[in-house]
Amino acid sequence: MNFILKDDNLLTLEECDNVIQWVYDNKKFITENRCTGYQYCDLMNRGDSSTESFSNISLQPIDRAITKLVNSYIEEYPETKNLDHWNVDYVRFKWWKPGDYYSIWHSEHMKSQPYRVLSFLIYLSDNDAETQFKRYENVETKAGRGIIFPAYFTHEHIGSICKKGLDRYVISGYCGFM
Repeated sequence: MNFILKDDNLLTLEECDNVIQWVYDNKKFITENRCTGYQYCDLMNRGDSSTESFSNISLQPIDRAITKLVNSYIEEYPETKNLDHWNVDYVRFKWWKPGDYYSIWHSEHMKSQPYRVLSFLIYLSDNDAETQFKRYENVETKAGRGIIFPAYFTHEHIGSICKKGLDRYVISGYCGFM
């Protein structure tokens, strides 16, 4: 048991394209540091309401996808029901230009983020790339696919370069103690 849940049918290609287009039309990108390789914009911050954050019709599929992914995880791993109250508390849109990728091994639970319980990724583009886990099977990026896994050191991961030289788009987020 690796505690990584994968769902290949969270979003349609049209929904993925609509989210990407909406972000380009409505958000301003911030350049992340060198090792992460991405530009980003936040879609939901800690304390924000998902109803408000995803109220635009183009973003509503993201809200549904996250809800489905989290509920599927709770169903697959009912032990999560015994934790103190936790919920989705952060969602970010990430864009890697050709040749860029998240180039360091990392987990999402750290001194600066001690309340993170789960991490999720929803791939918005088809790429010849993957999320690589140190101890578990790698997950290929595929538009509409989502994965959710523990945020802890047990699930260190890294990105990979897109061998086709394409832009990559991902929704990432965290579930944390409230």
